[in-house]
Amino acid sequence: MKNIFISILFYMVAISSISQAAEISLPHSKSGDILNRNILIEGPIVKGDFKRFQYFVFAFPARTVWLASPGGDIAEAIMIGQLVRRLKMNVWAPERMLIKRGIQLVVISDHYNNLCASACFFIYAAGTSREGDVLGVHRPRITQEDLKTMTVDQAAFSQTNASDIASEYLRKMGIPNSIIEKESTTKPNDIQWLSDDEVKSLSGYIPEYEDWLEAKCAGTEYKMPEDPEPCKNCTVDQLIAHFQ
Repeated sequence: MKNIFISILFYMVAISSISQAAEISLPHSKSGDILNRNILIEGPIVKGDFKRFQYFVFAFPARTVWLASPGGDIAEAIMIGQLVRRLKMNVWAPERMLIKRGIQLVVISDHYNNLCASACFFIYAAGTSREGDVLGVHRPRITQEDLKTMTVDQAAFSQTNASDIASEYLRKMGIPNSIIEKESTTKPNDIQWLSDDEVKSLSGYIPEYEDWLEAKCAGTEYKMPEDPEPCKNCTVDQLIAHFQ
């Protein structure tokens, strides 16, 4: 057991030493308590963050991912998002009202990260339950370094291909076409913030889970072992845990 904790500690130190990488850690409440079954992703998402996230997920099994990131590498974000959906995890992005009141549900190291924009939105999209409303989108960015090495036709093809991949991913995650269109038509050096109505359309459990819950409960008197009430009073989390 001691060797396991030493290994985990070494890994966390290694993560924190990577310049500009997202901080992937166990979040703390304002009182200093570690939030069990939670993971925090804070800061710019860079290459290698998927492997670090994957390590944390399996070292510290979690149900919720807290997001506080201005964006970054979209390929890494998509891989993280695919794992989030596969593991049926919930996501929680910053909330305007809490920020305005100075309330922190989890401690964020840098208040400039109190948003979920660009590549971060691709992780948010993957949650089976989503909360938070400081959400910004724009189409994928091709770096200046890559553009300098391309012909105009190559640049156009690469941009179209990247946009197609991004749109298809968001579509698979159940994001409405209106939001996908906003993402795909916003210039990479700009940002479009989701409206209250758009946020509302994404919040809570994804429709597939709501429909599944209704189907499991409809016309039955099934009872969870720990709950004397009929299935209609069970939460999605309880049902997922029981039927998996």
